[in-house]
Amino acid sequence: MTAILILNALLALGAGAAGVLGVARPTLAIGPAAAVTPGVTYFAQMYAVRAVPLSAMALVLFATRPEGVALTALLVLLGLVQAGDGVIGFRRRIWGMTVASTVGATVHLASAVYLAVA
Repeated sequence: MTAILILNALLALGAGAAGVLGVARPTLAIGPAAAVTPGVTYFAQMYAVRAVPLSAMALVLFATRPEGVALTALLVLLGLVQAGDGVIGFRRRIWGMTVASTVGATVHLASAVYLAVA
């Protein structure tokens, strides 16, 4: 169980850090050759306003070592959010976002299933 919590905490930390970095340096997500337009800035801010608090909440809850329904629900929520981010990344052809979000969704959802049946 500890390994599952640590892995999921690292992924949540990464999502929160991506939110902060995206606001500070939007070109990290879109590439240095692309122009940072007001739309890009808005997109980065919208991602951060969701990712940072959700990641912080997940890290606090993982640190308290929840069990049962609370942990499973949190992992499902994190997984669905990452899956949505992956779809957005794919549709916008932001391949780093697509891959990272797909990995995050897979780990979060697989962890939820594992814990639900264990």
